[in-house]
Amino acid sequence: MLTGLLREATLQRKLSPVACGSALRSPNSVRPVLDTVVQYLPSPDQRNAALNTIFGDDLCGLVFKVGHDKRQGRLSYVRVYTGAISYKKQFVGLQRE
Repeated sequence: MLTGLLREATLQRKLSPVACGSALRSPNSVRPVLDTVVQYLPSPDQRNAALNTIFGDDLCGLVFKVGHDKRQGRLSYVRVYTGAISYKKQFVGLQRE
C-alpha cells in the first residue's frame, strides 16, 4: 500500500524518491537503486503519453549533441520521443530562440 502511494505521488510530481548505492564494493549494491527506478518512476510508455496524443507516429525528437567525424562529417545525436528515424530520412529541425 505504501509503495502504491509513493508511486502515485512520484508520478504526480509531488515528491522525488532518492536512492543511493555504490558499485565499488559489490555489483549487488546497485540492484536496489535499479529496483527503485522500476518501482517508482514511469515507464517510457507512460512518460510519452502526452507526446503520442500530439504527434502520433510523426517524428518528435531532441538533438542533444552535434559533433564531427572525419569520415562521416557532421553527426547529430537525437533522443527520439515518438516516431522513428530511418536511413536517409529527412526531417526539419526547429529552433527556439
